[in-house]
Amino acid sequence: MRVFRFAIDRGGTFTDVYAEMDVLDAQGNVVDVQPKVIKLLSEDPANYPDAPREGIRRVLEIMTGVPHPRDQPVDTAKIQSIRMGTTVATNALLERNGERTVLVTTKGFHDLLYIGNQSRPKIFDLEIHMPDTLYDSVVEVDERLQIVSNEKDRQPTDEKGISGDYIRVIQDLDADDLTKKLQAARDDGVESVAIVLLHSYTFPRHEQQVRDIAVKLGFTQVSLSSEVMPMVKAVPRGFTTCADAYLTPVIKKYVASFCAGFGEGLDQVNISFMQSDGGLARMKHFHGHRAILSGPAGGVVGYARTTRPPETPGAASVQPAVIGFDMGGTSTDVSRFDGKFEHVLESVTANVTNKGYDISTHILACFGGAGPQHACSIAKALGMSRVYIHRYSGILSAYGLSVADSVVDKQQPSSAEYSAATKPALISSLTKIADEAVNELVADGFQHEDVQVQYFLNMRYEGTDNAVMTRGPAGAKGESIASGADALAVFDFEATFVKKYQREFGFVLQNRSILIDDVRVRATVSPDLKDPALTVGASAVEAVEPCSPHSMTRFYFEQEKAWKQIPVYLHEELLEKRGAKYTGPAVIMQGTATVVVEPEWGVQIMPSGDLFLVNSVEAAGPENDHPALRSEDVPLDPIQLSVFSHRFMGIAEQMGRTLARSAPPAQVLGRRSL
Repeated sequence: MRVFRFAIDRGGTFTDVYAEMDVLDAQGNVVDVQPKVIKLLSEDPANYPDAPREGIRRVLEIMTGVPHPRDQPVDTAKIQSIRMGTTVATNALLERNGERTVLVTTKGFHDLLYIGNQSRPKIFDLEIHMPDTLYDSVVEVDERLQIVSNEKDRQPTDEKGISGDYIRVIQDLDADDLTKKLQAARDDGVESVAIVLLHSYTFPRHEQQVRDIAVKLGFTQVSLSSEVMPMVKAVPRGFTTCADAYLTPVIKKYVASFCAGFGEGLDQVNISFMQSDGGLARMKHFHGHRAILSGPAGGVVGYARTTRPPETPGAASVQPAVIGFDMGGTSTDVSRFDGKFEHVLESVTANVTNKGYDISTHILACFGGAGPQHACSIAKALGMSRVYIHRYSGILSAYGLSVADSVVDKQQPSSAEYSAATKPALISSLTKIADEAVNELVADGFQHEDVQVQYFLNMRYEGTDNAVMTRGPAGAKGESIASGADALAVFDFEATFVKKYQREFGFVLQNRSILIDDVRVRATVSPDLKDPALTVGASAVEAVEPCSPHSMTRFYFEQEKAWKQIPVYLHEELLEKRGAKYTGPAVIMQGTATVVVEPEWGVQIMPSGDLFLVNSVEAAGPENDHPALRSEDVPLDPIQLSVFSHRFMGIAEQMGRTLARSAPPAQVLGRRSL
């Protein structure tokens, strides 16, 4: 029976493995779940060729007691699922060692992606450094389409596109000329093709013709923008398609290498990979453009699902804003979570830094092999008084994979105006792609009753250039598509859009039609969580007497310029007395990390076994903390100065973004030069 579930985070230095084994009774019922954690070097060619596979082998050998020789394929008979997060795509992008790619685009637009959107983050720099392109060369294809907007101008030969727009073929694709150009690129050793033609999001026929030619010529990877990102706007669609063509071959090679070391029956194992949006995709659906943040995403999901400080009696339970600090052996990742995941459907990586948050009100979630060692120091430097450290902090990114949702996203372009007359057609489009998403999950082995569907419309005011993603109703688990259609029929997307637009921009545009750029569906399956700690809740248990130290050690504190004898606790021993509180200085030894509790800090053992640290001095605040009683002779706080400086700059940038997203396009072409 398949009783093992693996969640593996392959980092730059270490590979973390979190495994769960079901313990069965004589009738085959699950009576307990045993976890196992392993950390090993990501690169150790003298001992093993692939770290994740080696981690699986070690767990199977340890927990079954049956030898699994390293030089033989790994037995898959007892493996139920494997979930992985990897930095392979991230490293390939940063190091620029992806697959050589040729960009195929409409004639006259060879420099479309080189010019991009003309954004200048540093507008006063005298020397502007253009970002490097991911493609090696450009092939222009002689073809041209035109959208016929005016109904009076339509001709009998015009064809209706996917979005509802009517398309006129001005120039058919010149297949002979394209074949010669692509053959030259193929002869030069190029293996990958990114196809980005104008208006292909609604009329993909020409891109499909280019794909057929490229496949015949022997290109191993062909990415179509109409499939990778079927949305209006050629520039972001092109960037994403190039990333897919550049990175997908790297992903495929890694996946093939990983699978090569397993025995027969691997097709019976549920193998999933973490995507940049925090959702898991089956191995066959894992593509380069969705893998760029695969590594950090597991950690974000991990702390977002588990950071729950003690609740205040009588107070409402509110998800606190959390700063995630993941310090590993190679890199440090910083993120923020305030109770909801944003931009879950975006296909491109924005790399936007939100500025101006007062982080002193946040909780710092420290994880990674080195994070808990520096937790108190980092929190003090940032003016933060609360730190949350998970019991598996050293491998939280791997643990996050075990609690992540499996996801299928579907979208379809639209050009409809939102109204009572067009709503039935929009509902039909939503339910159609929802059915496709649900069927894809069912085909991957999930049960229909476990699937939950969320509906979206990408809406904008007529005359503006940027749409606002408007969330519709979320169906219950296992809800039929017909029931979803009934919920959509009574849901007021317009009111939701206007409310969100008012909140984001501070005003609404009166007497403007609302247009739909695309319809989207997100189907998810949440895991059957076996870890009992996830269902304990955040309320603190009754206070109990603390444990005695396991040992004492000498520890040097830089701020005091002195060595001190401090207690050392083993985390596994602290779990016997949950709710107990300890005062620093102290050291807590976890299985994969070390927690340093500095002086003036206290730590409480949560019901889940996690650690909640509080700086008593920072939390209490300075005495006489009233503006009228403060002395003016106070040293300038560089952290607060930075916060307010970024906040003021953030206000200016937000004004610019609001202008760019809400005004007619012709009026804001030079917005970034203001």
